Formats: sequence, C-alpha cells, structure tokens
Amino acid sequence: MYDLFIIGCLIVFVVICVSLLTLQNIHVVILRNPRFTLDNIDTRLSRILLNRTLTQIFLNSTLCGRIITNPSKVSLTEINQANLDLFNKYGQIKNKNYFEITCQQFIDENKFYKKSITKMEYNFPLAFSILIYKDLYQFQVLLRTVYREHNYHCIHVDLHAPKYLYYYAQKASKCLKHVYVTPKRIKVAWGTYSTLEAERICQVYLLERFKSWKYYMNLAGTELPIHTNYELVQVLKLLNGRNDVISHPNSNPQRHRRKRAKIPIPFQMRLWKGEFHVTLSRAFVEYIYQSPMAMELLFWLNNTGVPDEYFYNSLNRLSDFPGHSNVGYKIDQFLTRYKVWKYSTKFSCKSAIYINSICQLNWKDLQRVTNSKRLFANKFNQNKDFLSIDCMEQWLQVKTDDRMLINPYDYTRYPPVWTGYTELMASERQRIEEKQAFED
Repeated sequence: MYDLFIIGCLIVFVVICVSLLTLQNIHVVILRNPRFTLDNIDTRLSRILLNRTLTQIFLNSTLCGRIITNPSKVSLTEINQANLDLFNKYGQIKNKNYFEITCQQFIDENKFYKKSITKMEYNFPLAFSILIYKDLYQFQVLLRTVYREHNYHCIHVDLHAPKYLYYYAQKASKCLKHVYVTPKRIKVAWGTYSTLEAERICQVYLLERFKSWKYYMNLAGTELPIHTNYELVQVLKLLNGRNDVISHPNSNPQRHRRKRAKIPIPFQMRLWKGEFHVTLSRAFVEYIYQSPMAMELLFWLNNTGVPDEYFYNSLNRLSDFPGHSNVGYKIDQFLTRYKVWKYSTKFSCKSAIYINSICQLNWKDLQRVTNSKRLFANKFNQNKDFLSIDCMEQWLQVKTDDRMLINPYDYTRYPPVWTGYTELMASERQRIEEKQAFED
C-alpha cells in the first residue's frame, strides 16, 4: 500500500514537471514572436496556463505591447515593416464595393462581432455623434471600438467626403443595430456654423428616437477611445449628472465684434470659450432644445468665428442648465479629450508632427496616451502612421476581454469628476445614515 502511494506521488510530480516545462516553452514562443496578436492563440487557455491577465500577456509579448510599455526598445525596422504590412492590408479598402456584400459578410470582414457586456453597461447606454470627412480605415477602427448594440451612434458624412466613405457608413447603418447615417448632409468647414449644424442634426435624432441613453459625446473621425465601454461607463457614472465642458474667458472678442454691433448677445449672456468636443448629460442636451436662451444663442452665433467653441461652453456656465459648472477649467484638466497643442507646456508631442498646431499622434505617443485617464485621444492620422491606430485597437480589445475595474481616485483630479463624485459619496452617506436611523 505504501509502495502504491510512493508511485502515485512520483507520477503526480512528473506530470507537474512536464506541465511547467510546457508552460515555459509556450511563454518563450510567445515572447520571441514580435508580431504576435491575440488571434494567434486560444486566449482563454493562455490565461489559465500562464496565470496572467490578457493585458499583461499583450504588453509583454506583442510589438504593440512593447511600443506601449517601452517604445525606446523597439527598432525602426520593426515599425516600418509593421506600417508597410498594415498599408498593404488596409490601404486599398476604399476600392471595395460594399453594396455587393451581405450584412453577414460586412460584419465578418469588419469584425463587428457582438461583444459581451455587463449589466452595468446595459443599464447605462451612451449616445455618440460622429462627424467624418476622410480616411476610411481610421473611421472603421473608431466605429469598431465604440460600437455596442445597446449604445446609439449617429454619423454625419460630409457632403464633400469621398463616395466610398458614405457608402461604407450606409452599409454600417443597414447592418448594425442603432447605427444611423443622417440623410441630410452639409459641407462642414472649420470655424463656421456648419459644425454646430451637422451635430445638431444628430442630436435631434438621438433625442427624438432613443429615450434611454445617459450621456452624449461628440466625436471626430480623427480620434480614438482610450477607455473601453466598460471603463467609460464607470467614469461617466462618477460624474453623477455633471458635464465635462471646458470654459474660460473669451480671449478673442474680435471674432464677435461685427455681429455684436448688429445684434446684442441674447439675454445679455457672457460668452465663454473652450473645446467643441464635450461630454454632456442627457438632461443637459434635452434642456438645450427646451430653452429659448439656448436657441437664441445658437441663432446669434451663426456667421461668427468658430461658434462651436462658444456654444456649449457658455451654456454650461448657466445655473439653469442641468449638470452645469460655475467654475472654469482649461485643457490640462479636461477629462473628455487627450489633445496636444503646439503651445502646450503640460504635454509633449513625441511624434513632433503638427498640423494646424495640433499634434498628430503616432506610435511614439502611445505610452503617454494609454497611461492617460482621459476618455478619447485626438488626433490620429492614418496618412502619417497606420501602426498607432492598429495598436490602439488591439490594446482596447485586450482590455475589453480583461474587463478591468477603474480606480475612482485616479479621476478626481478632473473637476467634474471631483464634483460629481463628492456629491455621489455625500448622497450615499446620507442614505446609509437614514437607513441606520430607521433601523434604530
């Protein structure tokens, strides 16, 4: 009996040793393959075998992971080859006839697979407007990374955009749930009222057709999310109904001098300046279309310079508007966007490429971008660098599979989170105290 026990122990020991050697070999193979992607192995098996998160495997074992963790250790030869491979794969997708393929083919080819979501995500749907005018591959990645069946997506394709971009958006609208392309299209020109006009088309549609979304974000085709939908919902819940809108004193009143001479600012409002891209509660967006003050301001801003940088920014300072803020803050405290301006002293542009004074993010910037707690990053440019866009998508997919919880305190440096989170905690403490008093 004792001999059988010894033999059994030896067998178990041998099995454990063989398993450990196998795991080591698997890990070595992964690490030695710089072009490894998660599609190449059974990720569920690897997680069990290696006892590590998918994010850790990705960061240690892939080219994109190494770029994110330590870009100085990646050779230019690897970068150039990866960019060439991506160009060969995606550079000619604009020539595809999307009308000739079925919806199932469209979903399979573009990887719009149904993603599993949590109950928290399902109960907190989001609404997006996306204004696009160029770069099909980049738009594909943006839509793929933000798309969830329970969210709502409105796309405005510029009137002068290439036809293939409009055809692709139409196909997406036909084949994907809750994706809508505006039938009315206008030519959007920077610094004009057309930007607000195009967005307004989407806003009205999203308000009238869908009653359940909690927050609204306006996106450009040049940006990508930094957070997964799961993370995004966690952050937005911290806002507790607050909006994220930059506002500071109008530094260039010359833009409005001619208009002001003709028609006074409605209701003697003060103009505040900031970024066009914002995060707004549903209650705020609803109130825009109920408020005579908001509608008159919208009308007044027509034919003024860069009106989109004044509309939300001025309204969010008014106490009547849900989720408003009496305190202004600038871009270094802006939760919604990671954007590097040429004159910025807080952030550096690692790519050293600027267009219209805005950094064109490339692979050199990914370490800083992915470590940021902001929600979206702008601007990526497929004509400068395919790899950064591809790496962002891979990284987001890995995080989606890992489904990590955020640390709320990481976001309290942003004013609307601090305000909303403080209010949320105070409300929770009051609820607990009332419950204890009732039980006593």
